[in-house]
Amino acid sequence: GELQPRLEPVTQSLPGGQRVEYSAPSATTPRQLRELPAWARGLRSVQWRASDPNGDPLRFRVEVREEGGTAWIELAKDLEQPQWTWDTAALPDGRYRVRVLAGDEAGNAVGEETVAEAVSQPFTVDNTPPLVTALAARAEAGAVRVSGAASDAASPLQRIEVSLDDGPWRAVTPAGGFTDQRTHAFDVRLERVQRGGHAVSVRVVDLAGNAATRAERVTVVADPAR
Repeated sequence: GELQPRLEPVTQSLPGGQRVEYSAPSATTPRQLRELPAWARGLRSVQWRASDPNGDPLRFRVEVREEGGTAWIELAKDLEQPQWTWDTAALPDGRYRVRVLAGDEAGNAVGEETVAEAVSQPFTVDNTPPLVTALAARAEAGAVRVSGAASDAASPLQRIEVSLDDGPWRAVTPAGGFTDQRTHAFDVRLERVQRGGHAVSVRVVDLAGNAATRAERVTVVADPAR
């Protein structure tokens, strides 16, 4: 579907007492949505629930590990809130699990504290955009034929779109009928194109939300109005 940005700010308290806020400018038109910054693409959030039968205060440590690996990487420690957001850009693409450890040492004497842990289901980190591996724009009588291919190394392609002269993005049905594979070919005819030079852009988006755009110029010599 269309991108629906979150308008209300999102805040997070860091262990040192600092407080950060994430927000995006208001955008409603397709052009404004396309121009939103992509700085938050790699952010992932984890939330959990925990309780202590004695009512002791809990502090949490969050770690991540590649699926099939043995070493846990620490993301954060001494958290008091049951949530954390981090930038996954430093992780190679792949499958991962998150582990949360809860300890009640803040409310107990040395040696009397206990620790519990929970491990998440595996999830995918994919910050690499797909590729438009081929693109051709060919002028026809009052139309433009756009064909090409796209692929992604880690995730299935979610949608393929075409835009003429920076106009609205329109969905393109790939060969086979569904955007559910990591590689797709496409071929579409844009009708009622006026005579003259035009820019044709193709955008592909994978299941993780990564996008890639490629453009070609084409000149239409026949005016469809005549």
